[in-house]
Amino acid sequence: MSNDYIPQSDRIFLSWEKNLFACITANAHRWNLDPSSWSHIDPPMISAYEDALAKVRHPNSGAVDKLRKNGIRDILKKETRQFVNEYLRYNSRISNEDRINMGMPVRDLKPTPVHKPDTVPEAMVKLTLPGVIELHVVDSKSGRRAKPKGVHGYEIKWAVLEEPVTRLAQLTESSFSTRSTFRMTFSSEQRGKKLSFALRYENTRGEKGPWSKIMTAYIP
Repeated sequence: MSNDYIPQSDRIFLSWEKNLFACITANAHRWNLDPSSWSHIDPPMISAYEDALAKVRHPNSGAVDKLRKNGIRDILKKETRQFVNEYLRYNSRISNEDRINMGMPVRDLKPTPVHKPDTVPEAMVKLTLPGVIELHVVDSKSGRRAKPKGVHGYEIKWAVLEEPVTRLAQLTESSFSTRSTFRMTFSSEQRGKKLSFALRYENTRGEKGPWSKIMTAYIP
């Protein structure tokens, strides 16, 4: 998918965002989308951008108004692109007609073959704040944060347990991410306890690679 599908013009960008959100909410059930997934591109955020854009067009607007408008646009654009990449880009429930209606490029009906992942994601643990753990994910083969070719993201399973974790079945919580940094927040009661986790890649066809070894970290 091209990175150029988001309009450059402020006015067209606003109309495009409104149309995209309308399409998402109207088809959420059919596309299997959870409402919490689009919280960063919801009407209040779009309205904030619309208000900022209106102020810039006012004859008495100044540099501060323009900076605020650009700042809101940058945030909205970033969150929209992340949402599209994570929930729409490889969603097989979304037809090419749907994509045209959203103002997005259509999918290639004869995609390039993608191999099943054969490497594993590894995580460097960073303790940033009390009760917060960041996992900086790198590829086991390249040692880089960039995902291997054809990989869409990674699945992570975890659990906060005192007893030794030797089996994946003991990791009862799970999530999926396309970002190289995975941030986890824990309650005050969980601080000082041991977090156990494992990760595996998933390609753009939904095929999953091997699990990493089970890793541990103590919650700060």
